[in-house]
Amino acid sequence: MYIFHVSLIIYFLINIYHTTEAYFSPGERTAHTATLYDNKIYFLGGSSADGTLLTNDFFYLDLKINFNTNDPKSIPYFDLSDLSSNHLPRHRGGSTSICGANKDTIFLWGGDIESDPLINTFKFDGQPWTSPNQIDGIRPVKRRRLQSVCDDKGLMYLYGGSVDEDMGPLQVFNNTDLLDTVNLAWETMGKINAPGPNNFYSATLLPSGYIVYIGGWSGLTVTDNDFILLDTVTLYNVNTNIWSTMTTVGNIPSKRDAIAAVLTKDGRLIISGGEFPHLKPADRPISVLDTSVNPFEWSAPKIFTPNPFPFLEHTATLYDDRYMIIAFGMIYDGSTARKSSNLYILDVSDRNNYQWVTQYTSKFPQPDPAINSTITSPPTAPSGKLNNLNIGVIIGSIVLGLIFFGVISFFTYKWYQKRQEFKNAIPTSGDSNFTEFK
Repeated sequence: MYIFHVSLIIYFLINIYHTTEAYFSPGERTAHTATLYDNKIYFLGGSSADGTLLTNDFFYLDLKINFNTNDPKSIPYFDLSDLSSNHLPRHRGGSTSICGANKDTIFLWGGDIESDPLINTFKFDGQPWTSPNQIDGIRPVKRRRLQSVCDDKGLMYLYGGSVDEDMGPLQVFNNTDLLDTVNLAWETMGKINAPGPNNFYSATLLPSGYIVYIGGWSGLTVTDNDFILLDTVTLYNVNTNIWSTMTTVGNIPSKRDAIAAVLTKDGRLIISGGEFPHLKPADRPISVLDTSVNPFEWSAPKIFTPNPFPFLEHTATLYDDRYMIIAFGMIYDGSTARKSSNLYILDVSDRNNYQWVTQYTSKFPQPDPAINSTITSPPTAPSGKLNNLNIGVIIGSIVLGLIFFGVISFFTYKWYQKRQEFKNAIPTSGDSNFTEFK
């Protein structure tokens, strides 16, 4: 009987945990980074909704788990801030790439960063963020709002960027720096036909070895004339180290900066968002540049884009050559721009029929819903702490379990006592209503 009661209590506690547990809630943010690795998108840093300009928040979205973007509590975010909070400077407007000899390390480049070092790294082995002890060569100037790109040799390319009043005198750069992430040495990109200053652009490496730079702004005042037209794209050949440009054709989008871009296997470079004029969304939030033809050709998918939609300081990540996942950033509500916690998913698997979806369905098997009545328990992270809600759930579960155990124990004792009284009773001829307790 005792074993039965203990089993019942354990079952009760497990069900309390499963039915009340919630995923980590990252809140609104902008100017973060997003990095895809092993079916997870790792988000890092940025500015938060509570007014914190620089953060070192670190969490991931698990793409092995189904979720619905209309139900924020179902989105499987997991907090890893214990791997960054005391190990990584707070920052915003940085850039991350998967680099290193085995392509198994996130390299974070500067941005608005509160302190040195300029380069920080994270391996997916459960250890905290760290920084290289030494990087040979001439250290580049710290700057933000550039996009790093890493090739298959472990070379990370860093072009342009800017500083402003938060970092120093306002300046937009055309610096062309290169980090050898295998040998940890600073070098310089080729300067032949190098472009002028630019920042807040998108940078995408094609299989052919060309980095495609789209949009941005080049001036110090962010006037309309400072925004970069999209009728021409800048190219850098990582094999020859030569810069060039290409005039594009087709349905060309308006000029803009703050573009987030992804590349499909068939050569579609899909851009989302963009700012033009300053602090207002550019028209046509989704455009496609076909890089499989020469010259590259622009087109506009016939889709209705959600409103409001992130146009500034958001990220876009392509998963499984199907889902374009657009996260956080600034949205425009018709009068002002504000930070967002939203997640948007665009199914781009059919090049002739793009679809916005709210229900994300993983290609991986899901746990039996009969066992996990609400959501599944978090999978094992590289490390990571329990968030406050989980701690509360555990404490609440223990308290409720003790109360439940006390109630069961009380009634069990009373039942046992009553049974003993009946067992010890001596029936008499006057006890016509007595029946032995069985």
